[in-house]
Amino acid sequence: MPIPKPQGDETQNEFVSRCVSAIADEYDDNNQRVAICISTFEKEQNMKAIKASRSFRDEFMKHIPSNKSIK
Repeated sequence: MPIPKPQGDETQNEFVSRCVSAIADEYDDNNQRVAICISTFEKEQNMKAIKASRSFRDEFMKHIPSNKSIK
């Protein structure tokens, strides 16, 4: 079974609890399950932040006049 992804506004604690249960059959060590789930949650949060930053940048750049004469 693949590692689950956080859903909507799920908190880290909610996600880790759900994730650890979902991957219990694949990983014997509970510490390893917790580490995998925390890492997955943090990666998803980082991706959301990157996407929001890019979206902000793209929207901001629409309002900046391009000046092709800059040397």
